Amino acid sequence: MKIRRYKGHSLEKLYEAIQSELGPEAVVVSTTRPRGAGALLAPFLGGEPYEVVAVVEDRAAEKHVQADTVRSEDLKRFSQYQARKWDELEATVQGLRGEIGQMAKNMGSAQARLAEGIPEFAANWDAEFLRAVMNRGANVFDPDQIDLCRDAVRSCLRVEESFPLKKNGKPHIVVLAGPTGSGKTTTLAKLAARWSLDQKLKVGLITTDTFRIAAVDQIKEYSTLLGLELRIAFSANEAARAAQSFADKDVILVDTPGRNHYDQSGLIGLRGLLQGMGEVTVLMTLPATLDRRNVADIMDCFDILRCNYLVVTKIDETRHFDLLTTAAICSTCPIAFVTDGQRVPQDLRAAKMSELVEMLAPKEQT
Repeated sequence: MKIRRYKGHSLEKLYEAIQSELGPEAVVVSTTRPRGAGALLAPFLGGEPYEVVAVVEDRAAEKHVQADTVRSEDLKRFSQYQARKWDELEATVQGLRGEIGQMAKNMGSAQARLAEGIPEFAANWDAEFLRAVMNRGANVFDPDQIDLCRDAVRSCLRVEESFPLKKNGKPHIVVLAGPTGSGKTTTLAKLAARWSLDQKLKVGLITTDTFRIAAVDQIKEYSTLLGLELRIAFSANEAARAAQSFADKDVILVDTPGRNHYDQSGLIGLRGLLQGMGEVTVLMTLPATLDRRNVADIMDCFDILRCNYLVVTKIDETRHFDLLTTAAICSTCPIAFVTDGQRVPQDLRAAKMSELVEMLAPKEQT
């Protein structure tokens, strides 16, 4: 048996050298590279970042010149495949290192705030929101002055405790918009039930969410259960005609497809659809489970729709509400509703300032 050790900067070239010298019968038994700083500096210092050990039976080595060309090509393709997989694995590891580094940085920031006397419940607040609260008074985070802190938080939030439905003889068109999976359709059903069943208003439903699988079936089921008329619009013109057909309604609720906030072309198309319907009120759904660091980007991208109010959904799925602090800084829209479950219409209620303050600065400290 012959054993050979190969060193070089390219796995693909090393595998070609193995094939050329030992033939297609050769077997790679190990592939290693230096660890730590050496792996990064090796190419610049003249070192060899890869070391490959291959073995082959003596008889196979003697015959490799006459080896079948098809098998040779197979080995070459396999070698290239191995090299690609190694590069993919390395890229994945680098990505994980970056994420872990960011997590450590965030933890360090929170720890630094705790060391500065910031209470644990405020350790992950948006930095601008934190400064705004601290500017309200020198003792705002004094453990014995929790009411002072809560008053400061209250002054930094925007809440609409009584959603103003327009009653001017024309339907009030209310549009639900927001990122994918934020609970738009379920929230629409809850509002429809509240306004039609509790307040006895005439409500019409329009859906433009014809992209998502089963989206139309879902809202059809809600409309049937609530006894409400539903129009399905596949274009801006159809949406405008649907709104006109509901001229006798008090409220028209419009469901929209979830949008990736970086999909600006999709958001521009949605804006055009809404403009064709005339004057609308846009409710933007934000799930409480969102990472606070993504909220600023989402709200900035959705600003193209000129949102009027926020609906914070899924508050039952988290115990951390730091996204409220970023929303307060990044948007002038008041929070109008919160949702805390899937039940229609029970799990929706008007936003209350006292509840949101309690989420951010609980009166009873644990």
